[in-house]
Amino acid sequence: MIKLEIDVQNAIRFRDFLEMQQADNEFIALIDAFIPQLVNAANAKSNYIEVPLFFQEFQQLIYFLESIDTTYMHIIERIVHGKWSKFLNELDEGLNKWLVDNTYSRGEKET
Repeated sequence: MIKLEIDVQNAIRFRDFLEMQQADNEFIALIDAFIPQLVNAANAKSNYIEVPLFFQEFQQLIYFLESIDTTYMHIIERIVHGKWSKFLNELDEGLNKWLVDNTYSRGEKET
């Protein structure tokens, strides 16, 4: 389970865009695990999201999201009133923070 803090109100704006992606079954499965958690966080008005994926799966999700053709993203951002790059950065930074927090036990964290 990956737990991270993101701007859920920004991220939820891309829900329809993500659900409409034509992709392979692996990507669709990752999106299907991610979207309901995003919706739950948005409904709870929370900026914390818990995604039922392993670290490698979440990395794969980010990879897939970063590989989406963004030729027309400026138009999509205008339509949904969201920032795609902010969404991707928060996922990447959140995963890195989660990794640091979950790699070191108490007292072993680097300062």
